[in-house]
Amino acid sequence: MTNEKSPKRKGGRPPKSATEKRRYRFTLKVCTAEKFDLLTKAGQAGMTPTEYIRQSVAHSVVKERMTPELAEFRRDVCGMKNNLNQTAHVANRDGYAFAAQMNRELCARLDNALKHFGL
Repeated sequence: MTNEKSPKRKGGRPPKSATEKRRYRFTLKVCTAEKFDLLTKAGQAGMTPTEYIRQSVAHSVVKERMTPELAEFRRDVCGMKNNLNQTAHVANRDGYAFAAQMNRELCARLDNALKHFGL
């Protein structure tokens, strides 16, 4: 009989690596409607609400906010839309020859704006 000890096996699952551990906690306050919306969507997906949020964060695409330059472009295009509507009224009132010149000027402005943004 020998007095050699065999290495004792430790029970349980193997430890997670540092990247797999979930160390951080976020507290999120939602209203009643948002809570039930989250629970419904998670249930339809067959997930827990926590796993649904994790998947949403991992696979969502966030749109960047509108830059001041893009907001200015948007205002310009809305102004051009109003001008085009006015030219339609002028065309009906004064004839299409006068409105055609206004439309050419408006199209040139719109082309310049679109080229500026590379569209």
